[in-house]
Amino acid sequence: MDVLVERYQRKKYVNQEDAPLLYYIRQKSGNVRVMDVDTMATAIESKSSLTAGDVKHTIEAFVEQLRLSLTQGDKVKIDGLGTFHITLTSDGTETMKDCTVRSIRRVNVRFVADKALKLMNSSHTSTRSENNVNFVLGGKGDGSDSGNGGSDDDSSSGSGGNKPGGGEAPDPAA
Repeated sequence: MDVLVERYQRKKYVNQEDAPLLYYIRQKSGNVRVMDVDTMATAIESKSSLTAGDVKHTIEAFVEQLRLSLTQGDKVKIDGLGTFHITLTSDGTETMKDCTVRSIRRVNVRFVADKALKLMNSSHTSTRSENNVNFVLGGKGDGSDSGNGGSDDDSSSGSGGNKPGGGEAPDPAA
């Protein structure tokens, strides 16, 4: 499986004017589709004996149960996918009496991917597994791109997988 990526340049620290400009890798835009429940149901229908309607109703029931379980304080672990849980952000108070539910500023649903779901950059792994993917650098017309990131020994470039300092760069638009 190949994932098309591109280079982009932004400040190392977005909020600092004098921060150095660095290059990062991101998935190439225009290749990302938003899959809604109907599209997913149709895709699953073609690979199983279930109808699209059955799949759609199952997904909707799953979402409803997920919401219920999370609001009851449970973590929800789906084998092969990951674990969902809720986190809260609240303002700190000096006294216990002032610490109320009105202090909650934000409620987030967090997701931690299961090991079976995490994709590995095949240029950084020594064995081939079903989680290995090739990241292929797509040119932006700057003349220095031959599509392989300037590397003669392999055609994949990536964000570094789980290596220190090689994680996904934050979105510059955020």
